[in-house]
Amino acid sequence: MGEIVEETKENNNKVVEITVKTIGPARPSRLSVSSPIKVHDLRKLIAKGNHLPIENLRLILHGKYWMTVKDEDDVYLRLCDGDSVIAALKLPDILLMAIFSLSLKMWAIIFLWFVFAPIAHRWDLGPLYILGTAFSIIFLNLGQRQPGDISAYSIFNDDFQELPGTLNADRLDRDIRAGQF
Repeated sequence: MGEIVEETKENNNKVVEITVKTIGPARPSRLSVSSPIKVHDLRKLIAKGNHLPIENLRLILHGKYWMTVKDEDDVYLRLCDGDSVIAALKLPDILLMAIFSLSLKMWAIIFLWFVFAPIAHRWDLGPLYILGTAFSIIFLNLGQRQPGDISAYSIFNDDFQELPGTLNADRLDRDIRAGQF
């Protein structure tokens, strides 16, 4: 089991073989490393071996997240043969917000859209499919006004009521005649 080790002067490094599992469709890979090893050095080895960006790489060993400590001495890990390290890429916050802000129903609609898109393309209806999608998005997002709400466009309101502070010709004329402009 991996554990934290204090840095010592004696050199009792041994080479161990660990399994690196990346989150995604990649197969687990084996990596020979010395033990103990700095977390930063392990991250560099895994990033180089799996062609991953080191700045977004996160390591998980035995359920614990290991990171490089800035402005301090890095932590050493004592690894054993057969230990498994999970390498995960940190996703950008905007992508995480997009993923988790959509409901399950919306993800089902997106999935179905991608299922039916090749069918529309095969029948030469691709442009109509995209136009129909655009109009559907527009009309489904129009929403309903609550009682008492007024529209920003006065022609849609009862008695053509305007929003407070709206600048129009009547108000300009009234302000000029009253000497307030």
